[in-house]
Amino acid sequence: MFTAPLPAAALAYVHEQQLFGLMEAVNDGALDPADAGRAAAATALISAGVGAERAREIVAGLQGR
Repeated sequence: MFTAPLPAAALAYVHEQQLFGLMEAVNDGALDPADAGRAAAATALISAGVGAERAREIVAGLQGR
């Protein structure tokens, strides 16, 4: 279940900027490229209202796919 205090269109802007921030972090060496996909997925889920622990579970369940 997703819960967010933002309308869907505004939340889309937030997610977009998060992805740009993660790309910059990779480019600047602050985030290992091997971790970027999992970080992006978890960050998107958490910002959409999924609890942090549940987001980690979801992302862990996707590994290897």
